[in-house]
Amino acid sequence: RKRLVKPIVPTDEQFVQRWQNKPYTPKAISDDVPVFKTLRGERVRSKSEVIIADRFYTKGIPYKYECPLMINRNGEHIKIHPDFTILRISDRKIVYLEHCGKMDDPKYLNDMLNRIDDYCYAGILQGDNLFMTFETSYKPLDISILDKMINKSFR
Repeated sequence: RKRLVKPIVPTDEQFVQRWQNKPYTPKAISDDVPVFKTLRGERVRSKSEVIIADRFYTKGIPYKYECPLMINRNGEHIKIHPDFTILRISDRKIVYLEHCGKMDDPKYLNDMLNRIDDYCYAGILQGDNLFMTFETSYKPLDISILDKMINKSFR
């Protein structure tokens, strides 16, 4: 009887597989950026992003790296590329993680503040469906904080 019944709602495994199999084109990485590869074999922009991606991968958190997102900024449609788009399996909700890796660089900091505004205009709010990690050249990514974030917000 089980073989004859087709469930209306896909299982979590089916839902995750469909989500991850949807093709997308990540933001291009220029040739002058050092090559950093994750356990999944994808290229990312920094060692910290390798750590984050590998943590997601080993903990079974479905994610996409720099998956494009169209948002409306004051009537203008723009494309942004969140560092990590995450499918939270428990409620099947999409959440985002931005790694702010150069917070001691004034230009980078200004660009990041504009990015946070873009998220807010799109209804993507910190602590709800936007999460952030931070580091400077003097204070590296704290992996224990990342692990707490994963366990509390991404499962």
